[in-house]
Amino acid sequence: MQKDNTHRKILKQQYQTLIVLGIPTAIIDDYKKWLFFLQEGWDVEMSWHYAKKMTEIQQIQFYRFAQAHHLESSLANEIELKYNLKDKQRFEIRMVKSNNQQTAFDFFINGEQLSKKLGVNRFDMMYCDVDLDVFSTDKTKFPNYNRQQINTNAVSQFLGNSKPKNQFGTNRIILYRDHSGSDYCGVISFCLEQEDDVVIWKNITYEDDDFETGKAIENKVIKPIKELKFNAKEYHLEFENYLQRIKDISIKLNKNG
Repeated sequence: MQKDNTHRKILKQQYQTLIVLGIPTAIIDDYKKWLFFLQEGWDVEMSWHYAKKMTEIQQIQFYRFAQAHHLESSLANEIELKYNLKDKQRFEIRMVKSNNQQTAFDFFINGEQLSKKLGVNRFDMMYCDVDLDVFSTDKTKFPNYNRQQINTNAVSQFLGNSKPKNQFGTNRIILYRDHSGSDYCGVISFCLEQEDDVVIWKNITYEDDDFETGKAIENKVIKPIKELKFNAKEYHLEFENYLQRIKDISIKLNKNG
């Protein structure tokens, strides 16, 4: 009974999400069809099959949905094997703070905020400067400052389309830096690698002038992460969605400014 109630609650509360994932309303509206879909991925009455009707990214997102809601699903297991998702982290860019002057973002890995995973405070003075953040600027004082260009340049680096802009001269992408905006005050950075359908963040840790000597991490309260792997399509889609979001945010901030 409890399991039935859980499923019905999910169907009610996540109705629109399931539609976006490409699942027909005929399945969502029929509890028995929904249970069958979770295991088999098709509906005989409509001759509908997930592999033919759902895009690759929708299938991957359904897998993430099943994981997040702890659904027992043979279909989710099939998708995991199909796209080799077992060791791939769920990657998200979420808004973590917003007001009339600024909108701050952070990365979330399997639902956990990356800064917290690293053991640092996203809004600490040492780590509060993130190139994905959007804010309004006084054009009379800073006529040549283009925040939107900084945002898009950062995305280009994260996608591997341009060389990392790192003042230390290393081939590392910066995640968090000091409030001064200077890399020389110390940053948290990583190396980007791409292999076929996999995006890899390697050696996520603190970087400063002593990075090459291995002493940079000394006396720093940070938990380095050796490696994170992401599905490439899921990763790229998240940045595409981010770029669309900041267009709308920038328009609102400029109006308020």
